[in-house]
Amino acid sequence: MNDVDQILLFYAITNRRDRLGDENLLDAEEGITSLLRKWPDMKAKLHVCFNQPLPLPLRQLAWQLYLDNTKVRKKYVELLNNNPRAAISSQDLDISSHCEELLLSEPTFSNLKGSIGAFYAMKAILSYYHSSKKTSGPLSGIDYLLAVPFIEVASSKISRREPAPGHIVALLVEEFFTFMSTRPSYMEDLKPKNEGLKAFCTKVANHILARSPETSKVIVEAFASAKDKNKASDAANEAVLADAIEQLVHPTIRSMFVGYVNMDVLLYIWDQYIIGLDAPGFHDEFLPAVLAIYLMLVKENLRAAETVSRYFLEDLEKLLNADTKAALPTLDPTLG
Repeated sequence: MNDVDQILLFYAITNRRDRLGDENLLDAEEGITSLLRKWPDMKAKLHVCFNQPLPLPLRQLAWQLYLDNTKVRKKYVELLNNNPRAAISSQDLDISSHCEELLLSEPTFSNLKGSIGAFYAMKAILSYYHSSKKTSGPLSGIDYLLAVPFIEVASSKISRREPAPGHIVALLVEEFFTFMSTRPSYMEDLKPKNEGLKAFCTKVANHILARSPETSKVIVEAFASAKDKNKASDAANEAVLADAIEQLVHPTIRSMFVGYVNMDVLLYIWDQYIIGLDAPGFHDEFLPAVLAIYLMLVKENLRAAETVSRYFLEDLEKLLNADTKAALPTLDPTLG
């Protein structure tokens, strides 16, 4: 089969994946992975996987391709070879303690609990990250949380009984540093009051007002002061809703849902975020929609999962696949 035929096969596999039987699904996934390794520039074809949890091998490759930064990896590897002490933070002991405590205590990280390899990989990434920041202050709790999904995705390649291989740690450093440096401003800012976050929360509020007025009512009632409740005007309620959503959204979006949802749902959300990195405007729509869904689910104790997600995901799918004739069916990540 020549290169042209292989490219056509790649298109056929990605665009017709929803029509494949279970017996052919594994072969299709292996075919996609193989072709992406050969032609990494075709990673944008993964947009047709929007709203699909990626199988582990494809997830690992997709994250690697979209978070590629050879300069970061090269600098880290050269540092290890020439001056390994410089890759270790002066606060390495504290970082180690925080990593160990987090992996042992957070219920949603249960797969990593007790894994020596996961612990050493996480500690190595964060120690080098802190060292590179050249600050005397400690890492934030958010930094620790954001490192975990990368460890989870790589965990199948990491022994539970011994430290992770150097090439795996180097890849994780590359992915983590790239992710951290490309975050939207409202995810980075420590202060809840900023224009980027305000615009973000406005979109979240608009989704909730349009799709679930009952949720907005619950939020307003929970956050409104006695004075606000006495006013009971639409304008007053909207002001309370806007302020409440900022308070609710800021910690959740800064951690990108780490610790707020179970690991399967978390990695599903991260898959969508990462394969949308090259789609202009995608994150400005995707993340507010997910936050709105999350708040609705919290309000309804997850009972509204089937009804709320489809309000947004079909529009987001169109944004990612504007030039794609066939895309995958919309699924609900909270089911099954």
